[in-house]
Amino acid sequence: MAVESAYGLDAAPQEANSGQALRLLEPFRLRLGEDFEELGGTEQARGASEGRVTGWTAEISFRAVVTGVAGNSYTATIRPPLTGAFRTCALREEYASAANGSYAYSPTLDPSSDESATIVAHQDGVDYRMVGCVGNANVLLVAGAPPIAGFTYRGKLVTEATTTRSAPTLPSVRAPRWVGSGSFYVGSFGALRVDNLSFGTANELFEQRSALPTSGSGVVRYWITNRAPGGSFDAALRRPGGAYGVGVYGAGLYPGNDQAILLDRWRTGSESILRAVARERAGNSFTLTASRAMFKTLEGKDRGGAHVFGMGFQAYRRNEADQFAILFD
Repeated sequence: MAVESAYGLDAAPQEANSGQALRLLEPFRLRLGEDFEELGGTEQARGASEGRVTGWTAEISFRAVVTGVAGNSYTATIRPPLTGAFRTCALREEYASAANGSYAYSPTLDPSSDESATIVAHQDGVDYRMVGCVGNANVLLVAGAPPIAGFTYRGKLVTEATTTRSAPTLPSVRAPRWVGSGSFYVGSFGALRVDNLSFGTANELFEQRSALPTSGSGVVRYWITNRAPGGSFDAALRRPGGAYGVGVYGAGLYPGNDQAILLDRWRTGSESILRAVARERAGNSFTLTASRAMFKTLEGKDRGGAHVFGMGFQAYRRNEADQFAILFD
C-alpha cells in the first residue's frame, strides 16, 4: 500500500519497496460487494422480485505485527513499517528529530487533511487494485506478546488483472513485546496486573455517491465523518493483602489499592491517562496513550477460576489531537 498525493490518485505501490510492502500476520480478507435494489411490485407472489445493481463496493482487512526499524533511530525518511496504514485512518504523522527520532500518530483536526491509500492485494495470480482507501485501525496487546495492529479499509476497486509478482521486499526487525516495568499505567499508577488491552479508532465512514463520477460504480469517495475511539482491558482482582485472582469480595471486604483506583474512577466518571508501552530496544518501542480516558463499563469475569475486571473505556477530547496518540521511538 502507498499513501496517495491526492484522493483517488493511484500511488502505484511496489512490492520491491520495503516501505510499501506489508508483512501480514495472516492472509488478507477481501470483500467485493454489489449494492442491489429490488424493483418490487404489487403482485401477490412469493420470492424476490427483479432488481438491478446500483453500485460496487470493495473492503479489505488485514492484521500485522507492530514493529519498529532495524536500526536504532528514525529519520525524516526512515519511518515505521505501518506508517501508511496508520496515516490513512485519519491520523496525522509528526516526526521529531530529538534523541533517536520518533514518529507520533494522532487524530487529524480537519477532514480535508485526511489522507488516502492505494492498496494492491495480490491473490492467486490476480491483482485487486483499490484507490481512495480510508479506514479503521485497531491495536491488540497481550502480555508477553508483540502488539498486533488490525486495519479495515473501504475504497474504489479500479482493476482486477492477472499479474505475475516477484517476492516482496519486506522489513525485517524483531517485534517489541508488551511486558516489563512500566508496560501499563492508569494515571501514575503502574502496578495493575493487566493481561490484555484492545483499542480502536472507531472511525465512521461515509460513502459519497454521485450520478456523475468518472467510474461506473456511482461512488465518488469515502469520507471519515466522525470517530469514537476507545477500548477495553482485563485487570486481575485481589483481596487486600492477598493474592491476585483469589477470593470474592463481600461485606467488610474492599479491593486492594489497584482495584480501588479503577472502581473509584469508574464510579465518579473521573478522567485518566492510560498508557501502554511495548519495547525491545532503541528504535523499536511502541506506546499507546489515551490522554482523557473515562471508564464506561465494568464487568466481572471468571478466567480459569481467577477473577478479573473487564474495563471498557472511551477516549474523549478537548481538541481532536489530544484524544489518543501512537508513538514509535
